[in-house]
Amino acid sequence: MLWDVAPRAETESEIKIPVTDIDHVRQRLQDGDWRLHRALHREVNVLFDTPDGDLRRGDAALRLRRAGTGWTLTYKGRAEYAGGVKSREELEVEIDDGAVLAAILLRLGLSPARRYEKDRETWIRNGVLVALDHTPIGDFVELEGPAERLADTAASLGLDTDRAVERSYPALWDEYRRRHADRELPEHMVFGGP
Repeated sequence: MLWDVAPRAETESEIKIPVTDIDHVRQRLQDGDWRLHRALHREVNVLFDTPDGDLRRGDAALRLRRAGTGWTLTYKGRAEYAGGVKSREELEVEIDDGAVLAAILLRLGLSPARRYEKDRETWIRNGVLVALDHTPIGDFVELEGPAERLADTAASLGLDTDRAVERSYPALWDEYRRRHADRELPEHMVFGGP
């Protein structure tokens, strides 16, 4: 190994559920002993990939995210599903200058492959994070934390885990575009056009 510190492996476990009344979920969070983790903010996500799409084909992702003035680089490994819960390796680091990192990725031969946006607020309690996401294709609630606690947490918020979706936001956007082929929708899932 070239350095003294071994990279640590982290596993992200999540459930993503589409909702028709996100305000109802927000009210349940406010009425419970949940703490607002991060107020509503716009997230702009760009997935980088090789010219041949090797990461996407391998069910992996390299995401550069801008949330407010903060930047995060995230690697996500191949996903596995059990009981509606999606689990995958996730390595994440906050960075100071996303534009410089994007330039480095470009110089390494990666390129921006997909862009997607969402307005998100997050709530936290006992190691479970609940994200309320407003996207161009509707509203979703994502629950992240220990896999064994996600279904009970969802039920306590009035969410039906049978409605959970396994697909990522870009995959959901692709499906939405196919269902609405008569509309001129942009390639990327963004608010207000390309």
